[in-house]
Amino acid sequence: MKRIVTSLVNAAKASPDLLKRPWKPVDGNPLAGHCYIVCEALRAVYGDLKPCVIRHHGGTHWFLKNNKGKVIDPTAEQFADSVPYDQGKGCGFLTREPSKRARELLRRAGFRD
Repeated sequence: MKRIVTSLVNAAKASPDLLKRPWKPVDGNPLAGHCYIVCEALRAVYGDLKPCVIRHHGGTHWFLKNNKGKVIDPTAEQFADSVPYDQGKGCGFLTREPSKRARELLRRAGFRD
């Protein structure tokens, strides 16, 4: 999983064009605003991961949990502090299938043609 996460994170860092407003590069952090599509893309690859969301630093932050409850947060490095994952809520993504932006991220990371 680590190789896939690294590929998706690197593709996200190089893809500011995939960010929606207001999530344009913030404070020079190339991962800010990418949590949703990176999580969505990672779930598309692995399937059995539960999307979760939390309010953190005045905005929403998305992460995943595996079937044993272990937190998987591919974009955690965007924060200088720890995310209080225990306060997060399980939920679904906005679309059943990976969104257009998540599909493009998968393509840029080398997982789709």
